[in-house]
Amino acid sequence: HLEIIDAARTELADLSGALLNQIQSQAQSIDLLKQQVGLDGMTRLNTHQRVLEILKQEIRRAARYGSPLSIIMADVDHFKSVNDFFGHQAGDHALTCVAAHLKKLLRDSDHIARYGGEEFAVILPMTPLKDALLTAERLRKSVASEKITYNERSISLTMSFGVAAWEKNRDIGTEALIKMADEALYDAKHGGRNTCCVYKDQNPNPTPTIT
Repeated sequence: HLEIIDAARTELADLSGALLNQIQSQAQSIDLLKQQVGLDGMTRLNTHQRVLEILKQEIRRAARYGSPLSIIMADVDHFKSVNDFFGHQAGDHALTCVAAHLKKLLRDSDHIARYGGEEFAVILPMTPLKDALLTAERLRKSVASEKITYNERSISLTMSFGVAAWEKNRDIGTEALIKMADEALYDAKHGGRNTCCVYKDQNPNPTPTIT
């Protein structure tokens, strides 16, 4: 009888191991599928590559119809400190919460991506620079007031935002527009963080032309 019990236990352990391997394999396949369709596995936002493709399409549309187009680059302030103090699992949880929160505050026509690490990109079609700055400021205030909890510990976050707009009278491509917003983000970071900055050569409130 003991031999039968031992054999049954061994068979059960083998079955459990095989089932676990199968589940892990399926999970990896799902993550790979998400990446292939352009979704970040953790935040379920667009991936870096996908947002570049979308921005290229939106620039073409803006050029064709003469419609406004803006982009926001945003970064979580002092995120390394969050990982160091609370742990990487808490940091991942915080990023997931921030991603969901940002997406909730945007229009259906807007596009948001996890651009890399704790940096996000937001494409705002049909949006002039002035309105994009208002959107960035609304996002900034909302994130700063959001309460994130992990294992009964409260995590407070702020974000910095850089805003830039596509201009029909300048030859601004995908990489150039992102670089403009990134430079504005750099200014926000070095200006004290938890703030919004516009690309230095652009004015969100231009003086009307008198004809």
